[in-house]
Amino acid sequence: MSSARIFGIVAREANQVIVLRRGPSKYTQMLVWDLSTDQVTPGQWLKGRVYEKRCDVSPDGKHFVGCCSNYSQSHRKRFAGTANWEGSWIHCGWTVVSHPPYFTAVGLWLTGGAWNGGGVWKSNKHLAVNNFPHCWEERQSPKGIQVSKLNLPMSEDDVYELLLQQRGWKQQVILETEVVNPDWRERSKEMFGRLEKFLADPSLIGEALACEFASTIPQFRTSREGVWQKEFEKGRLFRRESHDHEVWGLVSDRNQLVREWRPKRFQAHWIDVDNDDRPIFGDNGCLWRWRRFPDGEPRMIADLNSNKFENIAPPS
Repeated sequence: MSSARIFGIVAREANQVIVLRRGPSKYTQMLVWDLSTDQVTPGQWLKGRVYEKRCDVSPDGKHFVGCCSNYSQSHRKRFAGTANWEGSWIHCGWTVVSHPPYFTAVGLWLTGGAWNGGGVWKSNKHLAVNNFPHCWEERQSPKGIQVSKLNLPMSEDDVYELLLQQRGWKQQVILETEVVNPDWRERSKEMFGRLEKFLADPSLIGEALACEFASTIPQFRTSREGVWQKEFEKGRLFRRESHDHEVWGLVSDRNQLVREWRPKRFQAHWIDVDNDDRPIFGDNGCLWRWRRFPDGEPRMIADLNSNKFENIAPPS
């Protein structure tokens, strides 16, 4: 049985983390981790997908914005014939503003799917939503909140990078060039040897021989790898990402790699530091805190693997 997937969003001014616990894949629970007491308060579940990298929490921790979707037939039938556009697909995706640890909306926009949505809190009373003009319908405006638009392309990474920057992460770009055909020298020698053999009779140099010429010169490929780093009192965090993988790690102030994670493709991972500059992270369905980093071992705060879906009503 696979572990629950854990993602955390640190409230920049409040000493707490909004935790999104996913598992099974179509169920997500929201929880609040109070970093002052290490108390973890469970909240509502959502039947559907929550796109963690487009979610944010206001600096004071009182408002959550999330990007969600549900493409199930049962969900579509609930809204059949009610959409302004053809069919009910507009209701498959939505952006919600809520009070943690609840998903119940105090602000709601229908987004038509999962290619846009979510947002970034600029302040406690200012939310910038990840809109897409052709797939965006406001259903409920959050009271007392100024709403602006990010006007970004349909890309999850653009929103996530803004969220990392707000929390002190800095980006570097590394370009690595490699030779695709490292044996080009040997092939070149072989080719010219064959050319000398056939020089006396040009008719023997056929099309197949000519096609091999490309392998006799070096072929280069350049890959782009983004590196995000966040420094803290006793070390630094890093995230290396390319088009098909991510690597997260913890490095001590002595520049020693202490721990590394390689999540599966498209599976969100999370690590950050608390207000005391101590690493906090999710791993194997649990919440962890490393108070004496880089010495000792991290302490498990809560095991969320056994949490099961239940209908929870929000407070009045």
